[in-house]
Amino acid sequence: MVDGLLFAENPEGAEVKLTIDSELQYQLESELNLAKHEYEALSAVGIILDAKTSAVRALAVVPGFDPNVKSNNFDLEQRRNRVVTDAFEPGSVMKPFVIAKGLKEKKLQPNSKFFCEFGLFKIGKRTIKDSDDKHKYGWLPVTDILAHSSNIGMSKNAFSMGDEIVRSAYDEFGFGQKYGLELPGEGKGTLHPLPWNNHLLANISFGQGISATALQVANAYAALINGGSLNKPYLIEAMKEPETGIITEFKPQLLRQVLTLDESEKMRMMLVSATAPEATGEKARVSGFMVGGKTGTAQMADPKGGGYLKGAYISSFAGFIPAQDPRFVIYVALERPQKAYYGSQVAAPVFSRLASFAVRREGLAPLLTAENKNKIKIKKKAKSTEISQANLSAHLQNMPDFQKNLTVREVFKKLHGQDVQVRIQGQGTVSETIPSAGDPLGDDKTMTVILR
Repeated sequence: MVDGLLFAENPEGAEVKLTIDSELQYQLESELNLAKHEYEALSAVGIILDAKTSAVRALAVVPGFDPNVKSNNFDLEQRRNRVVTDAFEPGSVMKPFVIAKGLKEKKLQPNSKFFCEFGLFKIGKRTIKDSDDKHKYGWLPVTDILAHSSNIGMSKNAFSMGDEIVRSAYDEFGFGQKYGLELPGEGKGTLHPLPWNNHLLANISFGQGISATALQVANAYAALINGGSLNKPYLIEAMKEPETGIITEFKPQLLRQVLTLDESEKMRMMLVSATAPEATGEKARVSGFMVGGKTGTAQMADPKGGGYLKGAYISSFAGFIPAQDPRFVIYVALERPQKAYYGSQVAAPVFSRLASFAVRREGLAPLLTAENKNKIKIKKKAKSTEISQANLSAHLQNMPDFQKNLTVREVFKKLHGQDVQVRIQGQGTVSETIPSAGDPLGDDKTMTVILR
């Protein structure tokens, strides 16, 4: 692909400047190729978006073809840009959109609890299961339903809202619609008309029974975590007329506001929890940076109709980095991996490597220092983020003095190497601390830093 910093001639004579970053593009293609071979997958797709504008920074399909080679040996399957053309059932990466709609409709909060039936939930003549014997949960808050990817918890969520609200959630986030990206053959996926029976409602709540393109999934995640703005994705940044030399620039285009800032922030923090230790997205983490996202492990529908293909899965991960101020949304999906098939095993590590490259390519400084010595654990509280740093070589006894107006980064720099738990409340810079400076810390070594 052409580097976004350059103009290149198109066949009609005009010159275009793409939004593509050639280094991100190369890295995406390389990582997808590695993952395809490592897990013996049939194919892989990936896309990287600017989280704030939905400008396409990279998109790739593996196996692909070299358009510079004049040959008729490439079949239509290889030449199709499946990031935008092919729709498939994405699986659990779709769960956050139903939860976000629940927040918007005041049907739930991050700490609202649903009974997860200890792993088996009968709906009529059919049974909904969670992924394996390790996932036999009773009551779980919504944050943990997302973190542990409980299908039963999501089904209960969907039942509490009804099919009209759940369908409107997907509709508002752009599913079942075309964006008009500057590439041919864009697909719109499948969003079934109402009414839905309970079994279909349950399936659709966890991303089966609905189909979407990789472009749709990535762009919906951008809206989910960027403050709630669903933007039109675009690939051309500028175009220069060959005869006049006039340059037309293309700006980000807001389609609609799908969430409030508060709702988007809650979703961002719940998705950060989904990458915490023991959550399904743990392998997506990036040293020195907070990330958020969701795994997907979806059965592949039988193209001949009537159920799903045995042993065939789409393994995916959709996520963003850095979590506190997202710059990139990254979505990767592998078709029919053989060595493993859970999104947590196959796709999450690919996201981690791509996200690490993207933030360093952008020159972003790590939020957390000495990350190789610290284990970072992130939990979602009602209105706070708790970050636990473990280092047994040092123990704080008293609350340190944090001067007012320190940034979060400066707070963690001051605490480098200390065995403490820090709860951050609010946004901005330091306003006050609990306990106060010099007061003893409790046995749990927990401190709260309040920002304004």
